[in-house]
Amino acid sequence: MLLASLSAVYFFWLFCDESKYTYLVISAAALCLALLIKPLNVYLAFPMGYLAFQRFGWNMLKRPELWIYGIAVLAPPFFWFRYAEELWLEHGNTFFDAYRQISFGWIIDQGEGGPAVSLRRTSYLSKTVFRGFYLIATPGGMLFLLLGLVEAYRRKIHLLTFWVAGFALTMFVFARQHSGHDYYLLPLALIASIYMAFGASLLWRGERVYRPLILGLFAVYALTGLFWYWHLGLEGDRDSYGVGSGLWSIMATAGGVLLLAFLLPLRRQKSLVLACMVLTLTYGIWQSAQMQKLKPWADHRVEFASRVASLTDPDSLVIAATNVFERDNWYQHRTPDGDYLGYEPTDLYLSRRNGWSLHREQTTIDRIESLRKAGAGYFVSSCCFTDEWIIDADPNLRSFLACAYEPVETNEEWVI
Repeated sequence: MLLASLSAVYFFWLFCDESKYTYLVISAAALCLALLIKPLNVYLAFPMGYLAFQRFGWNMLKRPELWIYGIAVLAPPFFWFRYAEELWLEHGNTFFDAYRQISFGWIIDQGEGGPAVSLRRTSYLSKTVFRGFYLIATPGGMLFLLLGLVEAYRRKIHLLTFWVAGFALTMFVFARQHSGHDYYLLPLALIASIYMAFGASLLWRGERVYRPLILGLFAVYALTGLFWYWHLGLEGDRDSYGVGSGLWSIMATAGGVLLLAFLLPLRRQKSLVLACMVLTLTYGIWQSAQMQKLKPWADHRVEFASRVASLTDPDSLVIAATNVFERDNWYQHRTPDGDYLGYEPTDLYLSRRNGWSLHREQTTIDRIESLRKAGAGYFVSSCCFTDEWIIDADPNLRSFLACAYEPVETNEEWVI
């Protein structure tokens, strides 16, 4: 997706600069692919619109090749997502409905996903700042990023400004998705890397370093680090993204590098660039390792799925009962009779089995029997990644399963 997005903007830039239609065709194909992967990439209209306006002015509206470009780019995603909507309406088993979840009310609410700003709990703003500082730019790269931002503004490089503005709009329109999923900021990593490369090149060539910028960045590290650590402490989740002694060690190193940058003469700037690059690479490797670590409940879920895979037939259909809250019209699938079932297929994915996912409210004797008649060969459920086990919620369910079906493996942690 990022490669397609970057290619779309880059080749459109070349077209505007050299008027070669080959570049326009490549850009159209890349942008169309980006939109097919993720419709949020429509924000790329901002930087590309700026390029077209810079080249043609308002006459861009009279250019037939640009109208053809727009139709060629938008037509395939339009028909594809229309087809996805039909699948959703008929079967309920596509992700189409996720792109209709646009809601602004939660931003000022204290409920799920919100609020936008808060000093008493982790908020949309604090999560975005943390992800920008520590997951995208990293402590070692923030000097490059801020220097690139300042110099791009001073030199009136507006393409990146429009690029950021377009993406910022998606962060408002699809705020709930951005708040819940850090990977929605991946396009921002692409934009940030351009600013960082610009800042690093300025330092490498020995151009002026803004010493107040370095000193201010040192203060920002301290304040944002302590603020985020306090936020996570309020919710008892200081292990998020590996926040702990490792992060503080790297931040201390980054602070030391910045302090040296403030004190050293300008002729040592190449050494500063190399030090920050090494620090950025080291931090990236460390943070990637932290994010790959599973929490205890996730380890248990993987173990449970492994048991399901080893104890059930590969071609069998499985009923996976999960104690998750119900969300209307969200990633659900339907029975042949048209009834909606659960949206949480993790156990089926991890065990590489097909079947049905059930919410707690749907896990009833009648429902299990109807799915058995529809071809289900196994019923599976695990206890230890939720507060209350489904099997214990209905006093008749456990005895029914034990009497009506053959137990494959039952213990205090799962039922198969």
